[in-house]
Amino acid sequence: MRKAIWAGASVIVVAALAFGAGKVFRAGGTVATVAGWLKRDCTPEVTVETVHLPTPTHFEPAERHFTDAAREVKFITCKGVNGSIFYYRFASIGARLRAAAAYPDWYRSSTTCAKGTEVLFDDLIFSQTLTAKYCRRLHFQIERPLARR
Repeated sequence: MRKAIWAGASVIVVAALAFGAGKVFRAGGTVATVAGWLKRDCTPEVTVETVHLPTPTHFEPAERHFTDAAREVKFITCKGVNGSIFYYRFASIGARLRAAAAYPDWYRSSTTCAKGTEVLFDDLIFSQTLTAKYCRRLHFQIERPLARR
């Protein structure tokens, strides 16, 4: 009898967790979630572009170093606000921290946020508040830009 009660309770807990997670995260992970939110906040079009690594040489050295250290890179672009949110996924938290520490002036040149192995980097020209809003919704730790020297 107790086993049946525990089995029923665990099914309810798992279902509640799955339902709650579905409210915040969409199928496809962080990129799909952010792209979906951006589609509601921007017009006329949102695109997701996969960056093929290694990074082309026309990127500045700091950006190229950070990008090449990642395992996956995507640009979530909004035509309406003229810019992108860059998504990076690293092999480990240590790899993410080392990449960020290598060029802190570049990494902190815009709003960034991170959680675990994932990073969002703001490059939305006219609406930098959207990235911070999405970071809060994803429960990512926000790092504001460093003051320009």
